[in-house]
Amino acid sequence: MAGKRRKKRKEKKRIIVLFTALLLVCSLMAAAVYFIDRFIEEKTYKLDYKEEVLEYANKYELDPVLVFSIMHCESGGDKEAVSIKGAKGLMQIMPETGEWIAHKLNIENYTEDMLLDQNINIEMGCWYLNFLKSRFDDVFVNYVAAYNAGHGKVESWLKDERYSKGGVLADIPYLETREYVVRVENAMEKYGEIYEAELDK
Repeated sequence: MAGKRRKKRKEKKRIIVLFTALLLVCSLMAAAVYFIDRFIEEKTYKLDYKEEVLEYANKYELDPVLVFSIMHCESGGDKEAVSIKGAKGLMQIMPETGEWIAHKLNIENYTEDMLLDQNINIEMGCWYLNFLKSRFDDVFVNYVAAYNAGHGKVESWLKDERYSKGGVLADIPYLETREYVVRVENAMEKYGEIYEAELDK
């Protein structure tokens, strides 16, 4: 009988050891998956040009999470990016918009090539976002849609009951702009989640 009891105790110990080892392996695998996911997210949602973004977000009273999200959706953080339509730089400023903003900011001897300078491009993008926020009474969907489609187009949609409810865009007729707003929202969620402490104003 004593021999059987010892054998059972040994089996129980072996099962406990195996179970503990299995839990440890599962924990290590879960941690590895977490850190791999985090690494991929940080490579996707970049924090390049942090100093410039924080400077101009503060200057123009913007959430840096918003600025990084717009930059992510516009250029993927490529300061040399040029779209098919001719938008340039990190914040994808159109040449004619850049010329108008340069006048507002009193940038002397402005040339279109300046849009590829990260300092100028980020400041222009932040100034324009601030302008749109004010123009559309800080209604997120309205001013983000305007960054993509233009403020004149959004103003016309807001006057149309098919697209606007109570001064807020309820149905954006342009698929590109509709998807753009969603992409910016998703990017903001990710930036806020990954860089909460670094980007906390």
